[in-house]
Amino acid sequence: MRLIYRRQSRSKNNPVHPKLQTARVPEALPPDVLSSLSFFQVMTKWIQSNPPPECDRVLLDQFAQAGIDVQKGFDPSALGPAKLAGLQRALQDAPSIVQNGFPGYATFRNGWGSFSPIGTYGNQFLARSFIAYSGIGANVPSEEAYYRALTDGSGKPLTGVKSYKLHFTKEQLPKTSAFWSINVYDNQLFLAKTAADRASVRSNTGTLAYNPDGSLDLFLQQHPPKGKEGNWLPEGEFNLVLRVFAPEPATLDNQYVWPAVMESNPIP
Repeated sequence: MRLIYRRQSRSKNNPVHPKLQTARVPEALPPDVLSSLSFFQVMTKWIQSNPPPECDRVLLDQFAQAGIDVQKGFDPSALGPAKLAGLQRALQDAPSIVQNGFPGYATFRNGWGSFSPIGTYGNQFLARSFIAYSGIGANVPSEEAYYRALTDGSGKPLTGVKSYKLHFTKEQLPKTSAFWSINVYDNQLFLAKTAADRASVRSNTGTLAYNPDGSLDLFLQQHPPKGKEGNWLPEGEFNLVLRVFAPEPATLDNQYVWPAVMESNPIP
């Protein structure tokens, strides 16, 4: 059994809570877990190991009617043909519902989008499922803000056959009491694997080279620019994720606009 810890970021207004939330996850899963009834057995065990909040009781009651009983466990041999057929149908239909059912980015400016809600969802179960599918373990905005860029400033998809520059004026740099990072992801929403084994830049490494006026240029291209290797991100078929840890309130303002990723000539 391995433990996954969700750590709260330290800041002046958000001190670290003394208790860490832990989630217990089985070390190994059945190879057919996503396509067979074993999914519901694993699901039931996870719910038993990680009891949901009381506000989810209405869902657990509905699950029990379908044979997914958190108290008794899941036993497909005790279910009739109709319930078994319904659960098989759910296995087929649920992935596309989750992947396509979320209404999308709540805000989308200069090619950067952000989800809402995130971290806490109330009764918006489909939104919670989508975030778990596309980025499990999302934190609440006051602890960590997320922004994803799928296109450049002109609305064209980011692609490895072109080179780009991302320019932050001093005023546009993420405002945080901790640090920020930009990561390169592939089109399957996994951290990109690049030939240079490099997929992120961070503000707390001391390797970023700022301009004399305090602005910052990041270069997205196949080869690192000489003298500014710390500002370089290699790309392929990709998208970008900007994370701001312990963001200041100004960063969370709905009117805050990040600079666009702009196509440019590669820097030698």
